[in-house]
Amino acid sequence: GSQELDVLCYILVVSVGLSILFNRNASSGGLDIVAKIMNKYLHMELGKAMSLSGMCVALSAALVYDKKTVVLSILGTYFNGIVLDHFIFDHDMKRRVCIITEKEEELRRFIIEDLHSGATIYESIGAYNMQKRNEIIAIVDKAEYQKLMNYISREDPHAFITVYTVSDIRYQPKRQQ
Repeated sequence: GSQELDVLCYILVVSVGLSILFNRNASSGGLDIVAKIMNKYLHMELGKAMSLSGMCVALSAALVYDKKTVVLSILGTYFNGIVLDHFIFDHDMKRRVCIITEKEEELRRFIIEDLHSGATIYESIGAYNMQKRNEIIAIVDKAEYQKLMNYISREDPHAFITVYTVSDIRYQPKRQQ
């Protein structure tokens, strides 16, 4: 009914507000502090940490409130986590793209010169025909991913590509010379 819709709209507004705070490395002082601690020490995504801590509170509501309120609380908490992850991690998400292509040198140059990114090259051997190939692996952000995929589609549509979502990156950036 109307009450459930009001609750979902409220949760959406709160989730977007929390996303803005988290993107600024700030906190509202509520459960998001617990979520930020879980994110820092357990390396859990903020949205999942927010959902988990909120679920504990929502489940404890079962001692006081009726089933409908508890179910709405659990669904709202889960939805809040999804919205948070969408606004935080889709904005800042990195992807690990692994490519085996006939045009290896051209792709390597494109990644370095056009994307201004880095890559790692591994020698790989195909199990089917034991053919040696090189696999180029690059970690890219959302904009770089789109450019990379457009380039590959245009230059080698038969390239073998696997894509993984990267949850954490730790490295020392190279100094500019």
